[in-house]
Amino acid sequence: MYRRVTLAVECPKLMFQAHAGVAGGHLSGSTTAEKLLSSGVRWPHIFQDCDKYKHTCDECQRVGPLEQYRRPPLKVSEITRPFKKWGLDFVGPIYPAASNSHRYLLVATDYTTKWVEATSLPDCTAWSTTEFPYSYILARYGCSEELISD
Repeated sequence: MYRRVTLAVECPKLMFQAHAGVAGGHLSGSTTAEKLLSSGVRWPHIFQDCDKYKHTCDECQRVGPLEQYRRPPLKVSEITRPFKKWGLDFVGPIYPAASNSHRYLLVATDYTTKWVEATSLPDCTAWSTTEFPYSYILARYGCSEELISD
């Protein structure tokens, strides 16, 4: 197997692309080095060089390490009975379209039982969605307390 030799003048540009480029994400020096290694780029002391590069990145120095930001605690919701809380989500567009020209699925999942109700729709607009909760959830399972959608 042949590997291309990485020249010393190419290293800063490669580190920039792996650290701050389009797919960079300003990750740690070791993660940047791993990203370079997985793409077939190698040179001696790659981990040390990437770590030094991360410490000279202007944006990383201004923002600081991500570990210092605390995540908010997860909200625990207690579900007391089936069909009280439903999650709604669209799937699509689906190609090819169905015989009735519908390209989307609207799927509702009960949080307690994991029961699924679904229908196909021509588009994912509010207008085409309004009938689904009444016809598929309210009429069949009674009034739910929560409908969750993104």
